[in-house]
Amino acid sequence: MKISKTFIIILLVLSLTLMALPQPKPVRAATRWYVKASGGSDSNAGTSWATAFATLSKAQSVSASGDEIWVAKGTYYSGGGYALSNSGRSYYGGFAGTETDLNQRNISANETILSGGRHVVYINPYSSNETTIIDGFTITGGNANGSNMEMYGGGVFFRIDQYDGDTLILRRVKITGNHADSGGGGVAFGSINGKFGTLIIEDSIISNNTSGISGSKYGYGGGVDIFSNSQVWINRTTFSNNNVYWGKGGAIFSYAETHIYNSTITNNTAEYYGGGIYLENSSKQSEIYESTIVNNSAQDTSTGAGGLYSAGYAKIRNTIIANNTAPINPECYGTSPSITYSLVKAGGCGATNGVNGNITGVDPSLGPLQNNGVYNGVSTLSYSPLPGSPVVDAGDPSNYNNPDQRGVWRPLDGNGDGTARADIGAVELILDTTPPQVSSINRLNSSPINASSVQYQVTFSEAVTGVDTSDFVLTTSGITGASVTSVSGSSAIYTVTVNTGSGDGTLRLDVKSGATIQDTAGNNLTGLPYTSGQVYTIDKTPPSVSSIARLGTSPTNASSVQYQVTFSENVTGVSSADFSLTASGLSGTSITSVSGSGASYTVTVNSGSGSGTLRLDVPSGATINDGANNAITGIPYTSGAVYEIDRIAPLVQSVTRLGASPTNASEVIFQVVFSEAVTGVAMSNFYLTTSGVVSPYIVSVSGSGTTYTVTVNTGSGSGTIRLDVIN
Repeated sequence: MKISKTFIIILLVLSLTLMALPQPKPVRAATRWYVKASGGSDSNAGTSWATAFATLSKAQSVSASGDEIWVAKGTYYSGGGYALSNSGRSYYGGFAGTETDLNQRNISANETILSGGRHVVYINPYSSNETTIIDGFTITGGNANGSNMEMYGGGVFFRIDQYDGDTLILRRVKITGNHADSGGGGVAFGSINGKFGTLIIEDSIISNNTSGISGSKYGYGGGVDIFSNSQVWINRTTFSNNNVYWGKGGAIFSYAETHIYNSTITNNTAEYYGGGIYLENSSKQSEIYESTIVNNSAQDTSTGAGGLYSAGYAKIRNTIIANNTAPINPECYGTSPSITYSLVKAGGCGATNGVNGNITGVDPSLGPLQNNGVYNGVSTLSYSPLPGSPVVDAGDPSNYNNPDQRGVWRPLDGNGDGTARADIGAVELILDTTPPQVSSINRLNSSPINASSVQYQVTFSEAVTGVDTSDFVLTTSGITGASVTSVSGSSAIYTVTVNTGSGDGTLRLDVKSGATIQDTAGNNLTGLPYTSGQVYTIDKTPPSVSSIARLGTSPTNASSVQYQVTFSENVTGVSSADFSLTASGLSGTSITSVSGSGASYTVTVNSGSGSGTLRLDVPSGATINDGANNAITGIPYTSGAVYEIDRIAPLVQSVTRLGASPTNASEVIFQVVFSEAVTGVAMSNFYLTTSGVVSPYIVSVSGSGTTYTVTVNTGSGSGTIRLDVIN
């Protein structure tokens, strides 16, 4: 086959062209870096928890776009710069420092704080189409002051001045306590060069941030300021207690296309317009769906808009706008909104009662701002509609499925009619058919007690209402005149105060059968009557000394003696200081110890020296109490048993014949007289002194006290016999 020159030249040129094209660079695998404020070191490798860095600045310096940075609990200060400043990374906080998976985090237990600086977070992306994720952090303490753009974004400032297409995702963050002199006390996002970006905020809390300076610097967005043409997506997030001075948008100021879903905007203020939200760009279509905008305020007298100001076309659906305040248009002001299936209490934004599913002129009947559930590992404060609220099952009847702010999937049957339909607002009512019960009734004071009033803590299985004195009854024994005097408390815990009346006995607080207590869903209290509460022992009778008895013999010559002290009831605080001694003829006596418990105590006494009498008394100053703290009465007590202390040895006063002498009797009798009564006198205590008499012996000893008789057999032979006492 013949090949032409032309074909060869074409192949050669094509080959050279392909060789000249740049070869694709190998894609760098994403790296995960680890940071621990406690236990980390910037000299480590940073590639595991065991080798974690100590600072975020170190992790950012070695990381590249696309990398993850895992940050353990602790506080990370910005120092002279910014806590976070590199774009294209995924920053994750909320770790204990042992996890191997993001889902193992406990963000609330392992708070990871970024704090301080002009901007706590300042990011100006390096290239286009980068995504920066900040997830699981608390961002606080930023103060954006200075001049020009330095006055934006106290907590987070994301500038897209160089490239289009960059995205910031704030997820599971708490942005609180930040300030900006101009825009975005919590978050500022946008471009001064017309660049386009995307801001996503999910499952977060943005609270207590401020922007502007009253009377001197105009403020935009106390919580968030989106100051250029971009897209904003806000979902399941609460904005509360943010404030803009001398400006617009207490919670949110947006110049961008803004989408707000399943979020709560509450208690925010603006000195001018839009206490809750201010949507500025009239050429952009924004959406506010399934949200709650309540209790915000604006001060402007010409436009007002305490809840929402919309300068452009906004679609509002399934949203509560109520109880906001302003001199004019307290709830909502909008030039061309489309509003459907929403409750606008005071009207505004084109809402007409009964048209397009809208409700006006009524209160939404919401519960308190509180934690109504955890979703994606975080709890955001929200308002749940109360049973019977006009917003329940009043939303768009389209059968769509999406989670509400705390992750409960819509729609639910909230009014019990058997048909599931979405509610209006950020939170779907979960119909409660479980009745409340009494969990416990416990004493709040000690028992026994002598007080004129006592308190009980009554705990229910859930939050209840309608609790008053008429719901309780007392069960008593031995007491008269007791009564329930007051009830205080809320939610599931109440304190009941009871007058203990008069007399001694027991006292129990019961919940009676006719109690009219209900939970917040209107379910009546069950399990009545409740009679299993703790019992008070009421003791208003003071203790007294019943007796003080000797525990040893008397008389005695012992160096120490013991008394048994018996009280009328169990007592405490018994010590040697509660006793005194009454002695006669003795010196150096003292109380050496006290032992015992309950109603019986043993007191040991040193009997001192000398001979005499010794009595144990309870003096007037005794500080003995019973278990109810009643002080002892009937003191001084001086009626106790007396010891006779005898340390003088007895003497033989005489040994005399009781018969004639001389005598030829086979037995003779001697009378022995002692100086005092003695015991233990026996034949062995005597012996015979004889002369001429053979084998005499002592026959017997009788007698008692001081006088004894000794009979002696005279033996055989003649002579003399004398009875002697052995020494």
